[in-house]
Amino acid sequence: MKKSIYIVGFVLAGVALFQSCEEQQQAEPEKTSKLKMAEDSELALLMRQLTEETEAIREAVMAGETHPLWERVQELHTAIPTDPASSGPVFEGFSEAFIHAVREMESADSPGTKHFNAVVDQCMACHSTFCPGPKRRIAKFYISE
Repeated sequence: MKKSIYIVGFVLAGVALFQSCEEQQQAEPEKTSKLKMAEDSELALLMRQLTEETEAIREAVMAGETHPLWERVQELHTAIPTDPASSGPVFEGFSEAFIHAVREMESADSPGTKHFNAVVDQCMACHSTFCPGPKRRIAKFYISE
C-alpha cells in the first residue's frame, strides 16, 4: 500500500511539474532578435540585377542567339555600396574595365563566347579585390570554348 501511495505521489508531482512548465512557456512573451539586417545598398541591388542579366546573356550566347546586354552598367559609377570603403579609385578602375568589356561585346560583329568570357573576367577581377563572396558563382558563368 505504501508503494502505491509513493507511486501515485510521484505521478501527481510529475503531472503538476509538467503542467507548470507548460503554463510558464505559454506565459513567456515572444523574444525578438535585436539584430538588425542591413538594408540592401544600391550597389548590392544593382549587382543582383547584373547577375540575372548575365545568366540570361550566357544562355543566349550558348544558344547562338542575341540578347540585350547589361542595361544599367553605367550605374556602377554612382551606385552607393554597403561599405563605403568599397568605393574609390580602385573600384572605379574595375567598374570602368567591366564597362569597357561590355562595350567591346556590344560593338563586336558577332559577340560570342570570347567576348562574354572577357566580361566575366572583369567580374572576377573586381570580386577578387572587393566582396569575394560571389566568386564561386561568377566562375560558373564562364563558357567553355
